[in-house]
Amino acid sequence: MYKNKVFLFVLLSLFLSQLAVGQNNTNSPYTRFGYGDVSDANSGEQRAMGGVALGARSNRYINTTNPASYSAVDSMTFMFDLGSSALISGFSTTAGTNHKFTANLDYITMQLPLAKNVGFSVGLLPYSFVGYNYATSGNQLTGYGLSDFDTISYRKCNSGTGGFSQVYAGLSANLFDHVSIGANAYYMFGVINNQHSLRLLSYSDSTTQYNTISANSFRFRYGVQFYNTFAKRLM
Repeated sequence: MYKNKVFLFVLLSLFLSQLAVGQNNTNSPYTRFGYGDVSDANSGEQRAMGGVALGARSNRYINTTNPASYSAVDSMTFMFDLGSSALISGFSTTAGTNHKFTANLDYITMQLPLAKNVGFSVGLLPYSFVGYNYATSGNQLTGYGLSDFDTISYRKCNSGTGGFSQVYAGLSANLFDHVSIGANAYYMFGVINNQHSLRLLSYSDSTTQYNTISANSFRFRYGVQFYNTFAKRLM
């Protein structure tokens, strides 16, 4: 039964990974820099605690930040978690104010036990989003002599789309009575396209620069947790 669930989940993750990148709804000029807006991969419970994740260990939610936590899963539990976020943003310039509503998929994760004290997790974690489109206009005074000056009108256009996503699989096992170790293997993929153009309105000349950042690689994360269960008389 577990094998069928894992197989169906992998197919769903591959489908939604393309959906997550292809339908990026981010709209922010700040995503022009670096890899864009880096997504918060923490679960809803961890976000409610201010992002506490490395030491979190529970059989009620999935902690992908520290793979050593997977072994806490209950032996009769199959867990599935999906998160999304929405944002209303406003940008103001001298020309006016623009409001935009955006929403994106944050994560899809699954966790299940493989054996006693052994937990397994797999899922999709979008890494970053890029989405912007804005332009600026102005005038530049040029010349070589004290009286020979020329005013050039120009328009700069900047746009970008894309993002990175990562599919992961992780395994965790308990050692002794109070130690758990784990590891995640990630496959990161995606493309970010940036386009910057400059048009000289006075001379009808223009130039355009294209910049592409692509990811297609594996990476790993390792974790360890030391834990203890206190007797009821001490709680």
